[in-house]
Amino acid sequence: MISLEEARSRAAGHSAELPGGKIVVIVPDATRSGTDYVGAIVKGIYDQVAPRATSFTVLIALGTHAAMPEEKIYATFGFTPEEHKQSFPKLEWANHEWRDADKLTKVGHFTREDMLRISGNRFDLADVRHPDGFAIEVNYRVPDADAVV
Repeated sequence: MISLEEARSRAAGHSAELPGGKIVVIVPDATRSGTDYVGAIVKGIYDQVAPRATSFTVLIALGTHAAMPEEKIYATFGFTPEEHKQSFPKLEWANHEWRDADKLTKVGHFTREDMLRISGNRFDLADVRHPDGFAIEVNYRVPDADAVV
């Protein structure tokens, strides 16, 4: 297992390739393993990108879980409110609001035929009440970003 400093260093090394502008970094919520390193990775990316970023949003991928309150966000990702304000002023934490249709943007459509082809005819969307397929929707911040990590 790598150290937190190594995780931060590796993230910083790859961040040089990112453009400026609106940056969205998608991270897992507190129910997933590996969140010990997410804060270090976010800090490493921020260190490299913030000078040229107009905004830097960390979007918490909740799946269908409840939103994380600010205290839980700080505890999970190893930030303090003071550190956030002083060292990461452009960083905005955002819970993915998956239940709010106004916060989603349709980016495509997945058809029954798509699923049959991808699954080798083993999974039929008609079996799960989606005979016409379903919309592919993402948080509105994602298509609006200049870079998504």
